[in-house]
Amino acid sequence: MTRATVKQELSEKSRGLRMLLLRLTQPITRLVSVVIVGILLLIGTLHIGSLIIQADLQEQKEYHELYGYSMNLLSKGLEMRRAEKNLLLTKQAQYLEQYHRLARSALIIVTSMKDNPVAQEIEKPLRDMSEALQLHMQQFDVVFMGLSKIGLTEKSGLRGSLRNSAHDAEAYFKAHYADSLLISLLMMRRFEKDFIHRKQKNYLLLMNNQFESFKKKLSGRKLPLKFERKALDYMASYFRTFNIIAAETLKLDNEIKKLAFIYKDFSLVLSNVIDFVDVEIKIVRLKSIEHMVMFKNLAAILAIILVLLTGGMGIFLVRQVSKGSK
Repeated sequence: MTRATVKQELSEKSRGLRMLLLRLTQPITRLVSVVIVGILLLIGTLHIGSLIIQADLQEQKEYHELYGYSMNLLSKGLEMRRAEKNLLLTKQAQYLEQYHRLARSALIIVTSMKDNPVAQEIEKPLRDMSEALQLHMQQFDVVFMGLSKIGLTEKSGLRGSLRNSAHDAEAYFKAHYADSLLISLLMMRRFEKDFIHRKQKNYLLLMNNQFESFKKKLSGRKLPLKFERKALDYMASYFRTFNIIAAETLKLDNEIKKLAFIYKDFSLVLSNVIDFVDVEIKIVRLKSIEHMVMFKNLAAILAIILVLLTGGMGIFLVRQVSKGSK
């Protein structure tokens, strides 16, 4: 084979190779474009999925935070009720300060709940709880003032006045050996304690009947006028003070019931909020799982399509190269 022949063959192969490259340029460009678009689409899908899932997780976090606030508020409410019960049982002023400290903390919690981004759906319940807490604080002060007026101890307030009146009458009767009058006083004192303990109005009637019986007994004994007037003054003072205490006790009992009703309303709204937030947490969790599964499947489908397209175009190029080499 001469040099000219070899040169000619090389020239023909070179020309054939150029023609093959020209013929493959468009498919290669398409293949590269498809691959790039597929990769960009896959990356975009993963990015969007990531943003949506992050938003779901953030929403879950906010609802969990709201749930935590709600449970903390429930705990504060129960502690407030405990402070209230302790005050009513012991009449110790320290529970007034404890109650107000807890109530202020509860209001701060409600304010924090309002600032939560997902709290818009429970805006009215949160406002209702805030108003109920403020109303409860005001009513608690009314109850404390009523307790103070009646007497936080047996020596203070109306209780102290009643105790002094009873002791004065008792000492006077004992000093003059008026045993039958002393018995009337002791009966009235028993009705007094029964009323304070049970707060039943029938004891007021029993007290009144006993006082009328005392007056008849006093007038029927034909005692010295000075003794009779003094004895009646002591008992009248005791009976008058008791009636004032009875009226204040019944009034206070109504105020305590109002306090309980206010807390009941607050507790009901809070319970509804807790139930709502609990349901929303479950919904958001399920939605997040659905989004993760959806984008995972979508990414897998796009990846499979990309591999199939790339493989198909690759096979096509191989065949074209094989044809060109022949």
